[in-house]
Amino acid sequence: MAVNLPLVTGESGEIRLSDTMFFNWPRVVDGFKTGGWNIIEDMFDCSLLVLDDLGAEHDPSGVGIQKFYQILERRENKWTLVTTNIGPYGWEQKFERRIASRFLRNSRHVSLETVPDFNTR
Repeated sequence: MAVNLPLVTGESGEIRLSDTMFFNWPRVVDGFKTGGWNIIEDMFDCSLLVLDDLGAEHDPSGVGIQKFYQILERRENKWTLVTTNIGPYGWEQKFERRIASRFLRNSRHVSLETVPDFNTR
């Protein structure tokens, strides 16, 4: 059975599907670095937040890590789906311990190692 759901694109490029928000994390971090994104409150409140490609951002300032921690703090007991190339044991090496522990608490890791990459770049 196919279901057509309405997609709405917001001014900052996010795609909303019902009360779900989809974001490309490197793009979000770039927005945070320039101070051009006021979207973080919506990230706190939506029912399902999808952050794609976490860990691929270039962020020597650390603003992305700070915002990610804020998002995790405010989204406790809400669904957050993150796609990343960081394995379950690489989190403490990539991020601060408090962020890694918050992220991994009550989480489920799904490996897609055997799925082919269809990126055409």
